[in-house]
Amino acid sequence: MKLIKINDGYINADKIIQIYERPINPNDSDSALVTVVELEGFGTGNTGPYGELPYYYQNEVVTNEPLKEVIKLIHDLNTLNYLKNKSLIQPLT
Repeated sequence: MKLIKINDGYINADKIIQIYERPINPNDSDSALVTVVELEGFGTGNTGPYGELPYYYQNEVVTNEPLKEVIKLIHDLNTLNYLKNKSLIQPLT
């Protein structure tokens, strides 16, 4: 499980479906943007609308952090995990 901190809370980066920006007020195109992180939820045990098994609810985390910063957090986390895994498989000398 890879956790990233957003809005003073932690989310599981392994469960991220997509990340995008949208206006705070969808009816006002000039309103400020927020970053939305969609996550897989708990399995319902039912099939999804297209027959996929198991179907997952989608949860959203909305933050005022810029999209660029959220993606940087995920990139840094993936880099750290890569380096950690790389060091574990190198032969000890």
